[in-house]
Amino acid sequence: MRTLLFVVKRWAARRAINDPRASFPNSYTWCQLLIAYLQLCSPPVLPSLTSLAGGEWSDAWSADPLLVLPALDEGGDGGGEGEPERAAHELRRDHAAVLEAAAAVAAASRTSQDVGSLLSGFFHFWADWLGEGCSGRGGALAQWWVVCTRIGAPLQQADKAWPEGAAGREWHLFPIEDPVDEDHDLGRVLTPRSLAVLKQELSRAAQTLAEGGTLEQVLREHQ
Repeated sequence: MRTLLFVVKRWAARRAINDPRASFPNSYTWCQLLIAYLQLCSPPVLPSLTSLAGGEWSDAWSADPLLVLPALDEGGDGGGEGEPERAAHELRRDHAAVLEAAAAVAAASRTSQDVGSLLSGFFHFWADWLGEGCSGRGGALAQWWVVCTRIGAPLQQADKAWPEGAAGREWHLFPIEDPVDEDHDLGRVLTPRSLAVLKQELSRAAQTLAEGGTLEQVLREHQ
């Protein structure tokens, strides 16, 4: 799944929708959205992150995802012993490690979908989720559901009580649970303005591919 992650990150960067300072998701969040899509597509490509510790995927990889933290520390990127908070931060920063761990488990799963189909599906899926898709279904699932890679399925917003930010000014327009910190909404940076731009960009990419457009057109730099 390295190729998919690279393309999604490249697309977000070239379309200028990957900077939290501009109220857009960061690279880690885009990684979570890719994982979530690969968990929810049909047939699913990745399992839930919690199922990595047991169940049907345990024969492939029986460790809890957080156990990759010592490996990060040994590589010199993480904190020393007795620094779990810093280690969790390193895992969050090294978002590629999360995807690679899940992909290793999913090696036992076979999918007939190629990378191009999965990429097109990614754009269509999240455009539909935000109510800007090409399927004609309408509506915005983000109003009712929380993206959750931890369990590999959406959570109802009504069941998720997010801690309020400073002066209660945080938005939860596209809620995405951080699997490292369940109380952290990765989508809290989005504002109504930036969410509208995100919808347009996802719809643009989905429509371009649906009409037979090229990857070069999808990745065309935002002017």
